[in-house]
Amino acid sequence: MPISDDLWADEEFVKEAINNNPLSLKFTNETLQKNKNFIMEVIKNRPSALEFANEELKADKEVILHAVRESGDSLKFASQELQADKNVVLAAVKNNSDFNNGLEYASQALQNDPEILAILKSKKDDDEEDSIIQNNDDIENQNIIYFGPPGTGKTYNTIDKSISILDPTFYEEYEEDRKELKGRFAELKDDGQIEFITFHQSYGYEEFVEGINASTSENGEIMYRNEDGIFKKLCSKAKEDDNASKKYILIIDEINRGNISKIFGELITLIEPSKRIGAPEEIRVKLPYTHDDFGVPENLFIIGTMNTADRSIALMDTALRRRFEFIEMMPQSDLLSSDVEGIDLRKFISKINHRIEYLYDRDHTIGHSYFLDFEDLDDVMTHKVIPLLQEYFYDDWEKIQMILGDHPSQKADDKDKFILSTTLKEKALFGFDHDDIEDEQIKYTIKSDFTVRAYTKIYENQDANTL
Repeated sequence: MPISDDLWADEEFVKEAINNNPLSLKFTNETLQKNKNFIMEVIKNRPSALEFANEELKADKEVILHAVRESGDSLKFASQELQADKNVVLAAVKNNSDFNNGLEYASQALQNDPEILAILKSKKDDDEEDSIIQNNDDIENQNIIYFGPPGTGKTYNTIDKSISILDPTFYEEYEEDRKELKGRFAELKDDGQIEFITFHQSYGYEEFVEGINASTSENGEIMYRNEDGIFKKLCSKAKEDDNASKKYILIIDEINRGNISKIFGELITLIEPSKRIGAPEEIRVKLPYTHDDFGVPENLFIIGTMNTADRSIALMDTALRRRFEFIEMMPQSDLLSSDVEGIDLRKFISKINHRIEYLYDRDHTIGHSYFLDFEDLDDVMTHKVIPLLQEYFYDDWEKIQMILGDHPSQKADDKDKFILSTTLKEKALFGFDHDDIEDEQIKYTIKSDFTVRAYTKIYENQDANTL
């Protein structure tokens, strides 16, 4: 049934509509959208409604402070000026026990602010008793996350793990046959036993569990209907299956990129093995939109992947960390060839990663998978490895040169470098010395092709006592 303009101007009706679905604010009377007191009252219960508020209110410090104290992730709706306001970010950090994802919406300077990072670290230290890193590979564990740097085989391993859970006999027979495993994975996915999704910053409860979908008819009338999300659909399928032993798997790629508290909501408790349907401490909850009694079945497995270059495991949502087994996936240089046209890829990637760990940390190393199946090694360096290094070191080319053995102090010949550096003189370029401009600048250039020596110099002729 279409909703009249009079109702969209009624504060009590709109409040109830927003409580059911924050999207409702988008259709609300323009006067209410600009009403500061009304918006502040609404976001107390549903902070995410701020997304649809008037732009002027998103730049109002009082409104944003009110919002981030309710939900730190509301910072993403604030104006750029307020995202760079330390008092606003501190309010978000101090008032939210699981303030993790919201930090990425703060200005770059505040993301690295010592005071803010110290508060976050203190919150994580309080939860240190939770053991988050385990190496037990028991396939009956129902909640698993593979985590590690880019290119370490996290998504690759979800295929193996899924088949070992759903069809262990097949997996045992074809464990070494990748083509067969991928084919079987595709069959299980087509049969509906496997669902694959990727979390992102805008992903929410409505897409994952359930929500209200708004649509407009041909005559302009707005219609609403309840719609189940992918998690609820898969849970229902698993519960309704006559074969109680049949298992189902939900794979969540990039799980750390989503706002976990927003996506899972009250269901984060229900995924624990001891709280599932049929378990000794079974729990069911009433869902907010359909009011269905909902529980998570025992035959549903959740497998996630997490890229530590995007966010450290220490900054993950605490509730998520307690409920998943974490399996670390680090670079495995022993899987690489020791002779590719005279280049020992094992030594090459090991040396690069030792240098990255020294200059940055182990979460930002280079995965082995980039060097497993390629046609042109130079292409891998140009389009995969060097761009990653640029991202890691924020275009600090001197450090990138140090990692690749191209720094002037490492005394490599220019012909054997990946990155060349040239000194530019101000006077030679402009014809005079400007008082406010540096006399010299360094220009960095990535070469178009690389010699064998460019690779081997990284691990050869090193002091025997160094890594």
